[in-house]
Amino acid sequence: TPATDGMVVHTETPAVNEVRRLAVDLLLADHPVDCLTCRKNQQCELQKVAAYLGITERRFPHTNREFPVDTSNPFFDLDRNYCILCAKCVRTCDEVTGVGAIDLAYRGYPAKVATFGDKSLIESICKSCGECVVRCPVAALIPKDTRQPTREVKTTCPYCGVGCQMYLGIKDEQVIRVRGDRDNEVNLGRLCVKGRYGATEFVHHPERLTNPLIRQNGEFTETTWDEALDEVAAKLSHYQPDEVAIISSAK
Repeated sequence: TPATDGMVVHTETPAVNEVRRLAVDLLLADHPVDCLTCRKNQQCELQKVAAYLGITERRFPHTNREFPVDTSNPFFDLDRNYCILCAKCVRTCDEVTGVGAIDLAYRGYPAKVATFGDKSLIESICKSCGECVVRCPVAALIPKDTRQPTREVKTTCPYCGVGCQMYLGIKDEQVIRVRGDRDNEVNLGRLCVKGRYGATEFVHHPERLTNPLIRQNGEFTETTWDEALDEVAAKLSHYQPDEVAIISSAK
């Protein structure tokens, strides 16, 4: 029915909710019911909708369709057994990132999210940015590390000169998760693979430098920032301005 001026639309009536219940019941008939052990428990949108509609048990027989889990990606898994074919991941990959690594393949009951040629994610053109994972409403696309942070710290991604804003999720004084700042105009919440998954790797790497080093007797030794800057200033004082060149990163 085309919308017209003055039209009144009721979105919360017994008839409307019954249609919603039927749609969710059909999804649950083809969905694992292991909420207590599911990695998306308490964060699953299907779980929240079912609770909102008062659905506490299956109305239709459970189907026995099983898909192998694609664990080839180093950062997240693709478990099609949880997929509800909402196509959010497909649209994100196409319209947000412009990669188009995945699409809906086949028709009817065999339909599923797949890469070109139905290959594994690691064999596809997937950039591992994780934007599809962020938008997946269920546990079909899920990070390998599903621990929940206890606090967040806002910062700027250190990898390139774009300046993407992000939140570091911290638990037990370790960075375990990264999410983009959707309110920031630079990246609008989007992150690349380095920003989303790289920070958790290098921040706690045992070889990461956390203090400046000065070479003494042929070996590097830790020092303070004041001593390091004084050392640099002293060495530069022996040169003329046109004898000095400085190279810096994009940051």
